[in-house]
Amino acid sequence: CASCFCVFLGKTVKKIRMCFPNEKTFREGFEEYILDCKARNLRDGTINHYQESIKQIYKRITPDTLISSMCRQTIRRIDSGTVGNAVPGKAEAVIEGILTDEIAEVAIATEEQTGIAFRWEEKNGCVVIRAEGKSAHASTPWEGNSALTGLLALLMQFPFADCEGQRRLRGAVPHGAFYGEAAGVAQADELSGRLVLSSNVLHYAEGGMSGRIDCRAPMCASEETVLEVLREKLAAYGWYLSESCK
Repeated sequence: CASCFCVFLGKTVKKIRMCFPNEKTFREGFEEYILDCKARNLRDGTINHYQESIKQIYKRITPDTLISSMCRQTIRRIDSGTVGNAVPGKAEAVIEGILTDEIAEVAIATEEQTGIAFRWEEKNGCVVIRAEGKSAHASTPWEGNSALTGLLALLMQFPFADCEGQRRLRGAVPHGAFYGEAAGVAQADELSGRLVLSSNVLHYAEGGMSGRIDCRAPMCASEETVLEVLREKLAAYGWYLSESCK
């Protein structure tokens, strides 16, 4: 898998790429998928359906085929947001390899947790998932409901190959987090209040990813307590901020 990330304070920064090897066989990957389904308490009927369906797939793709030789990019596209200073009310993803029955089951639970409405349809061998929340200004993201982070909260529950780039990104953008706690930059002062951080733009296609994060920092903030902390946080994921983010 290759993934890219552009980020921060309304500035566009350079793209980066990161790749991860995978030498599992198709059979091993499917067996791990079934274990994951059981861990997430999917219905027995759904799991049995997967196990019967794989028999037909094995007629075309041999079980010993290495996953690394197959198409591992099951998230084909993600699009959400147009400007960095507004929480996006809509988001869309195109995915492949996940059955609509499973999407429905996970979407219902995620909608209850996030308040984001999800709709999906099969199209050209893929599934298009649309998320609808509520837009808001980035200075008050809690007044909206981000369709982007809601969509990512849904997607991160599906077992997309062994693609660490995708999984790490989704885990790094939690839904409903406004004050930079997950990024390690939470801070406040009496005069200007709390730091506010929101991820408002994300465009992904063919392994490339670009996005924007809006940060409203209090007067007590500094490059060392915000930018450098974010730099270190992203570096742990294999990403970096360009020198233009100063």
